[in-house]
Amino acid sequence: MLDAMIDAGNVRIRPIIMTTLCTLLGLIPMAFSTGEGSEIRAPLAITEAPAPVLRLAYAVAALHAGKCLTRLCERWQPKPGRSSRLGSGLQ
Repeated sequence: MLDAMIDAGNVRIRPIIMTTLCTLLGLIPMAFSTGEGSEIRAPLAITEAPAPVLRLAYAVAALHAGKCLTRLCERWQPKPGRSSRLGSGLQ
């Protein structure tokens, strides 16, 4: 399970970073424009700019949390050939 999550993270992180950078690069001219209609477009671009950055941070944090939970669950599984502590007192 952990290997699958690491592989998925390696495959998905590049498109997420590329999308974030393209969105930010597209919003920069709109945020700093001074031409006609810029009084409406500039605040929109400034408001929209943090969204891709937060989306990237969320994706990285969710992947890290998933890896930690998977490692924790793997640590709690009983090893082959050993009886678990929970089942030993119930006989």
